[in-house]
Amino acid sequence: MPAAAPVRAHRRDIQGLRAIAVLAVLVWHLDKDALPGGFVGVDVFFVISGYLMTRWLVERPRLDRATLVDFWSRRSRRILPAATLVLVATLAVGWAVLPATRRTELAGDALWSALYAVNLRFAQGSTDYLQSFEPPSPFQHYWSLAVEEQFYLLWPFLMAAAAVLAVRLGRSRRLTSGAIIVTVIVVSAALSVWWTVASPASAYFVTPTRLWELALGGLVAVLPALAIRGAGWIAAAALAVALASFPLLDSSVPFPGTIAWWPTLATAVVLWAGSADSEGLVHRLLGSRAVQWMGAVSYSVYLWHWPLIVLSNPYDKPVELLSWRSLLLVLATLALAWLTYRFVEEPLRKRSPRLPWATVRGGLLLGATCLAVTLMVAGSMRVIAPANAHVPDYPGPAAVSAGAAAVPEDGTADAVADLERDGYVPAPDELQADLPATYAEGCHVEGSVVEAVACSWGDAGPLVVVVGDSHATQWVPTVQELAQQHGWRVMAMTKAGCPFTDAPVAMYGIAAPYSACTHWNEAVAQVLEEQQPALVLTSNAPTQMWNGTVLEGPAADAALGRGMADAWGAVLDRGGQVVVMRDTPSARFAIEDCVANEPDSPQACSFDRAAGLAGGGTGQTAGLELEPRALEVDLNDAICGETRCPAIVAGVQVYRDRGHLTGSYARSLAEPLERAMAEGGALPLR
Repeated sequence: MPAAAPVRAHRRDIQGLRAIAVLAVLVWHLDKDALPGGFVGVDVFFVISGYLMTRWLVERPRLDRATLVDFWSRRSRRILPAATLVLVATLAVGWAVLPATRRTELAGDALWSALYAVNLRFAQGSTDYLQSFEPPSPFQHYWSLAVEEQFYLLWPFLMAAAAVLAVRLGRSRRLTSGAIIVTVIVVSAALSVWWTVASPASAYFVTPTRLWELALGGLVAVLPALAIRGAGWIAAAALAVALASFPLLDSSVPFPGTIAWWPTLATAVVLWAGSADSEGLVHRLLGSRAVQWMGAVSYSVYLWHWPLIVLSNPYDKPVELLSWRSLLLVLATLALAWLTYRFVEEPLRKRSPRLPWATVRGGLLLGATCLAVTLMVAGSMRVIAPANAHVPDYPGPAAVSAGAAAVPEDGTADAVADLERDGYVPAPDELQADLPATYAEGCHVEGSVVEAVACSWGDAGPLVVVVGDSHATQWVPTVQELAQQHGWRVMAMTKAGCPFTDAPVAMYGIAAPYSACTHWNEAVAQVLEEQQPALVLTSNAPTQMWNGTVLEGPAADAALGRGMADAWGAVLDRGGQVVVMRDTPSARFAIEDCVANEPDSPQACSFDRAAGLAGGGTGQTAGLELEPRALEVDLNDAICGETRCPAIVAGVQVYRDRGHLTGSYARSLAEPLERAMAEGGALPLR
């Protein structure tokens, strides 16, 4: 295979691609609506990294032990010092500004980031429904660094194996390297497609689904330079294709899967075509001083931008790109990035015998020191975090913790606003344990489960069954409270993101069918037919529907309404009752963190009722119109005032996260629910 073009000290197209990629990620993190596909900037970085690392390795005369050690020494000097600085600074500031209740999670994320394995932690957390409602970690962007570091550990061994194989077969090293790289691409890309279908949330983070992107850049490094007429125009066209993915893709598309070929293959073509034409159109377009400067500081921009965004908005409230806050964040990011580049990255990148870190051994020692510092700091903080997770200003329980029971029958939560000031329950460090029993007992199942796992309480009396998604299971404590008074048996079968319906549902936030929800609903219908409950209580959160593509808005309302009406009708036709709980308002921000950080002024954590109800309870109105025998129960006046929804009502914290009631507040709604069911003739009697 012909030799690749000789290495140039500086390629303006690569530096320009770095600038574009980091700006895309920055804009997307500031406002996802402004650049829906900006997240693929990370994929552009992967291709560039794979290209540069493979090029360096294949151009060494030998890939012996000394060469590999030199490679890792260089990587240590390039990556670890700046990453260590940002990690330690983020941990320190996060400890100070985030609620004390998040310190254990914060230190844990820092520790996994220090080990460059945090992508595995986030992959696991992405499939945990409870974690999906928590504010983002300030270390979340370290997942891509973890993927790259894992690549840097594996890739030199594969390239060394290719070199050994080339000698034994009497073939070119580039040829054997290319064969191994193509094999990696095929296997990893196939695994990426399968994993993205099977578990799209975790597929985003794990290295096996991303390895082909880095290998694709590596393939370009072993190919002959595209030394043909028009190479510059090919590079420009490929750049336009890559740029088009930023506004046209969005995070609802299952990723990486097959769609990741769009930005990655386009980036690979830019690198390939640009390798032979240093004066081509792309080099000129991306050669301005501003673009080149942004490319030079892109690594530090990536490191700093996300902690600044998260820590300046600890309650994760919605923000817009065109705002003073966003402008200040961009300026702060660029300032810190330049300082890090000037005083950390550049000095440590220099090679000189007079600099202790510039030798191979010095680079390894520097890397080991960075790892030791981050592990020591993050590890020690993780050890002490549980003992420091208590909110120091927590006022304790209120004199009377009545919650919704204190709200007048014909009034709203405004009537008891003054009762919130002398304390509340649950305590902030006990909040996440204030859950419906369905979580601990395993009958609120996660995404892949298709069996109708049921929990039961009570031995005799009319059977009341709670079915639906997490907005249904939040009513289990309310039903259990009434069951004790009326002698009911209670059964619960609920599933994350899966309403009680006959219609096909989409995976929320991802353009893919939620097949497990369909199968689970079929199993639930079978159980209900066998058990013949006296009453089924259900509710649902905002839901996307599926008919070969994602349905949202009115189309989703109509489709889900029909499916829910059919599911309710089957129960009603057998003589049972159906109670549909109107969906509760969602805070749209980390209201639980706001209360923990503002224990003396929880009124600062209230939110607009109309905004909280917007888009909630998909299909409920349509379903109730189609099946009027079902009883609608709306208890939102006992949760909110006329215009605002408070964080605490009569000494009880209302929300455990941005979208779910605390178990304590749900129990306090027993009396209002009992009145509504009695008035509607749906109260089961012994």
